[in-house]
Amino acid sequence: MAFLVFEGIDGSGKSTLLNLLCGKLKEQKLPFVQTKEPGGTKIGQKIRKLLLEKDNTHLSPLAETLLYYADRRQHIEEFIKPHLKKNITVVSDRYWASTSAYQCGGRDISESFVESLKNQICKDCEPDLWILLDLPTETTLKRLFVSKKDNRDRMEMETSSFHQKVRDYYLQLAKKDPNKWLVLSGEKSPPLLLKELMSHLNSKEILL
Repeated sequence: MAFLVFEGIDGSGKSTLLNLLCGKLKEQKLPFVQTKEPGGTKIGQKIRKLLLEKDNTHLSPLAETLLYYADRRQHIEEFIKPHLKKNITVVSDRYWASTSAYQCGGRDISESFVESLKNQICKDCEPDLWILLDLPTETTLKRLFVSKKDNRDRMEMETSSFHQKVRDYYLQLAKKDPNKWLVLSGEKSPPLLLKELMSHLNSKEILL
């Protein structure tokens, strides 16, 4: 049983690798659930709509931060902790590192403010491993344009410089805690990334 979180800037390939891992867990008949932030609960789905709707251009960065953490606490109490207590692995597409990277890195929100929220909201629920898909910003934006074009959400439509700051912040987080972070190159093929991930999980005995 473990709590695994996939992170990365939009278009990095994290969701593809997450789905491949879940397929592997299913193949190995290991109990798991797949979830995401924002939107991992019914309440969270409503918050997600507010956060990602492209028309909400006047959403305050501070209000945005608080909405992410409101979603997160509901997610922890309603979904993550109950499954972990049943010894079921939780695989999440994003968690608090996303808010730190996007809000502190991208929006320049006070690190101490976001850190205080994290310490209060997530103190009883920390991941066993963060999996960061890292990819040059130019490549991710090209991927988004090809795959989504005009269907990009509010965050995906941010500028290249915004996404670059988010990427840099992610790498800083990973560097601070290398034992808890696995950084993978999003330029590699999904099968190779899955092989590297499974090798790391096995070497660390995370799923045992």
